[in-house]
Amino acid sequence: MDDIDQEMIQQLRDLADGADTILAEVVDLFAADAPQRIAQMRQAIADDDAEALHQAAHTLKGSCSNLGLRTLQEACAALDQMARSHQLSDAGPGLERVTEAFAHSMDFLRTELGRD
Repeated sequence: MDDIDQEMIQQLRDLADGADTILAEVVDLFAADAPQRIAQMRQAIADDDAEALHQAAHTLKGSCSNLGLRTLQEACAALDQMARSHQLSDAGPGLERVTEAFAHSMDFLRTELGRD
């Protein structure tokens, strides 16, 4: 899968000698935090608050990087760029890309952990 960095997933497994314990912990933290960040992005767009959008998008982008979730990371980076340039006119469709990529990423991570 080009949208997921399998090497990053394997590195997390390797930290626990091939077990999924660390990967599962990181995924659980991500699954708890990401919806909050997406909600913050949604509210920031509704409020036309570029700084709040930047903070939420940038934070989620970093979390995606840690898990190798390339498509979601790229979608967050695009929103972050819009926020930093105060160009929020396309932020709604950008947030939809984030939401779709998040759902896809969670499906992938659940499958990787045998939680599907």
